Amino acid sequence: MFHMLIIPKFLSPGPYLTTANLFLGMILMAVLNCLLTGIKSRDRNYLDLSLFFTGAFINAVSNLYSHFFIPTVEPYIGSWLSLFAFTLFSYNYLNIKNRQALKTGRNIVASLCIFFIILSIIHPFAAGSINKLIISIMDISASGVILILLVPLIILRTGGNKKAGTLIFFEALMILGAISAMGIFKDAVAEAGIPTPLLDGNFLFLTGMVFNGLLFPFILGSEMTELKVNHALAEREKLKLQQMDIAKNDFMMNISHELRTPVTIINGIIHQLRTGRWGNSIEAADNQFEIIERNNLRLIKQINGLLELSQLEQHKFTLKPAEMNLEAKLAIFTAELQSAAEQKEITIASETDEGLKLCADPHLFDTAILNLISNAIKFTQPGGMIRLRASRHHNQINIDVSDNGPGIPYEQQDRIFNRFQQVETAESSLWRGAGIGLSLVKGIMELHEGKIKLTSSPGQGSTFSLIFPYTEAENIQKEKIRHDSMLSAYRADLQTAIAEDNPQITEPAALNRDRHSLLLVEDNKDLLNYLKNELSDTFTITTASNGQLALEILKSFKPSIIISDVMMPEMDGRQLYREIRKNIEYKKIPFLFLTARNSADEKIEALNDGAVDYIGKPFSIEELKAKASAIIESVKLSTENYKKNLKNSVIEFIDNYSSEHSRQPGNEFKKVCSEKELTTRECEIAALLRKGLSDKEIAAELNLSVKTISNYNTSVFRKLEVTGRSELIALNR
Repeated sequence: MFHMLIIPKFLSPGPYLTTANLFLGMILMAVLNCLLTGIKSRDRNYLDLSLFFTGAFINAVSNLYSHFFIPTVEPYIGSWLSLFAFTLFSYNYLNIKNRQALKTGRNIVASLCIFFIILSIIHPFAAGSINKLIISIMDISASGVILILLVPLIILRTGGNKKAGTLIFFEALMILGAISAMGIFKDAVAEAGIPTPLLDGNFLFLTGMVFNGLLFPFILGSEMTELKVNHALAEREKLKLQQMDIAKNDFMMNISHELRTPVTIINGIIHQLRTGRWGNSIEAADNQFEIIERNNLRLIKQINGLLELSQLEQHKFTLKPAEMNLEAKLAIFTAELQSAAEQKEITIASETDEGLKLCADPHLFDTAILNLISNAIKFTQPGGMIRLRASRHHNQINIDVSDNGPGIPYEQQDRIFNRFQQVETAESSLWRGAGIGLSLVKGIMELHEGKIKLTSSPGQGSTFSLIFPYTEAENIQKEKIRHDSMLSAYRADLQTAIAEDNPQITEPAALNRDRHSLLLVEDNKDLLNYLKNELSDTFTITTASNGQLALEILKSFKPSIIISDVMMPEMDGRQLYREIRKNIEYKKIPFLFLTARNSADEKIEALNDGAVDYIGKPFSIEELKAKASAIIESVKLSTENYKKNLKNSVIEFIDNYSSEHSRQPGNEFKKVCSEKELTTRECEIAALLRKGLSDKEIAAELNLSVKTISNYNTSVFRKLEVTGRSELIALNR
């Protein structure tokens, strides 16, 4: 039975037929492999190859068998199908879609192949002479198509297209198979003593197709893998750029705050001095000049840091090394910053190997060391200690700045030296910065051909080590120790930052009927005092230095308006606003943002959140007063109109409904009570309140005390999210 299903044409059962069947199986595997991979990856190249090897399989089976489970078809069908698929594959694989001439050529060749596929199907039914003529035409045409396909490949390969060279090899195997099938090699094969069955079974064609079936899926797979790797790398780079962009935007916002806030303070105090707020004598305004000087020094520090980082990145710094006595140098730093450290009850100690000298740029060295010391002071808790240690180890000099602060999480230690990066911990949220200090230190060390090293464990403190190469101080001048503005700037920055680190809260001021009340939330102590002084003649003011403290104040003090900075430690202005909006008791208090993050996107986002207004630093104090007063009056007028309209609507409602109708709460109100999870007793009281009964009347009807009814009322109003009886009566009507 099996012999009737499979009938060979030329080869008798034996090793040659077995080998041919093995090759057929491999070609069929190539068909399935390309088809499944093409479907899974949606890669048209695989699908074209699948069609190509399908044509090769049809050709080979039709040449080897007259009956292969079913009667085999004309071999030319497989040949033209392969040529059609090869035309499509070449065009897509070479990615030449932008060449109109090649596109036109592809369409012509593909159409010609389809025509001959149809001709291959019908020609066996033609008369003998016509059939031979058709076969001759197809042989000539096939040769012509192969040559047509070969010419652009050769031209492209000559132009440097490596893929075209691979396809030439592909097509060469097809040409050899076609020549072998036409019997051109027959005489040469006979003379060489090569077994004739190899020619009859067209083993050259089978071998070429098997080789192509193994080679080209492998090539496509390698290219696909490379493409995926490149895509993954591109996505990784894209993510890295996005993260850098986010970090850069955060940096711009932070540096904007760091620059605009001191400018606002300086401008405000200058305005006060010009208007005679502190008298006409310098002695009377001495404290204000001190504030101006302190904030001016903070500006100098930030601007110098930005300029130095920019110069380092653009390689514009020229080192001016000098010989420094490290013992004297570190002693100066310790003495100058001791007062700032004492404000936090921190001890600073320095230790240096005797006679140790370092050749480095004094200005850049000061910048690096002062950055590390100021960071250590900021992050070390009261009662802590900071140690400076300078020592020589062989051909290098190590300067260690150690603290027993909170330490740095392991996952953040690799990136804290990157530009615009800051450590993200609970302690770090208390300290704002631009994120350039450690990046600047790293750049300074690289300029000196040294390095910075971090040793830190969470909860165990941190040690930053500056490692300089040791150089002999031949022909290098000694440093002239001077006291410049750099130390003063760092000291001023620390003193202000430490003052801001101590959360400030003022007790709610006694209300004045002639003034509106204001809750002012700002973490910068100088700015807070300036605003308090300027606004105190118009408002009754209570202050808080962060959002968390402001929420505590609101428990006992309901201001007419809240003015809050956006960037603050512990809880910033945006978080404070969201918390206020959640609470029904506070949500109607108008909220005005006061911030240095003065961008259109920030303003739109704040206003979309529901803030009444958004004022950018620096600002005019008159504008702030006018806006705050106008907002309060607007809210007051709106509230009065609301109450008036509500009262009129309630009266109208009561007049239009009969007493019988109002005695029973409607179905809709019962549904609301159920959804809000009111108890049975609370539902009874809510229904009686809607009838307009007083607490005494409800107490008498339910046989309860008036105080108990009052307590129930509070619970009912809270659960139903209404402010009083009027809103409860109008609810769902």
